[in-house]
Amino acid sequence: LFRSIRLHSILGDGDRHLMDRVLVAHILFALYGRCRNSDLLSLRTIECDFDSKGGFVVLTTCNHKSGRMAALKTRLLPIVIPAHGVDGSIWPIKALEVLKLAGCALHNPIDGPLVHAPSGDVGVFMNRGLRSSEVSKALRSFLGLAEPERGFEGEIVSSHSLKATLLAWSARFGLTPQTRSLLGRHTSCLNETFSIYSRDLACAPVAELQ
Repeated sequence: LFRSIRLHSILGDGDRHLMDRVLVAHILFALYGRCRNSDLLSLRTIECDFDSKGGFVVLTTCNHKSGRMAALKTRLLPIVIPAHGVDGSIWPIKALEVLKLAGCALHNPIDGPLVHAPSGDVGVFMNRGLRSSEVSKALRSFLGLAEPERGFEGEIVSSHSLKATLLAWSARFGLTPQTRSLLGRHTSCLNETFSIYSRDLACAPVAELQ
């Protein structure tokens, strides 16, 4: 929890380098969206459905592990993201402001990554998206964590932690296995396969998470 609040603090810090804040925005979208880094590399659309009281951001993508069958790979998977953050803020307001300030293309269709890899200068990006290793290193840097040495057997915070964190909180809080499966977009049965491809059905578990 404190690490998540730390990320929100960096996002809102106008004295931080803009590209640091851009990376934190990407990290928060992955955290609240329960995303693997790869989930944010090939987005189709972004839709904002929130106000000062809360709501959602909905991303759609074809690039996801749920779509293993050919028929599913042609369908857009909605990633429903809660707008109310653990720090009490409606965090997408600031995150989207930072991305736009840096020149990230957020008009539909996106047809690419949420955030392209920075090229060094402010507002200059490569064609490719961020790699998992780059997100992992940036995340540890923002949280003040040392890079793990070879053979280290303790907890390693990485880009995968962003998908796992809210799902772990959900389990500890006592949300049902079905709700957690939908939050993680796991296709464990036909009914859930249908549900995770439906934005309306996906909103209820995310509201429960929020």
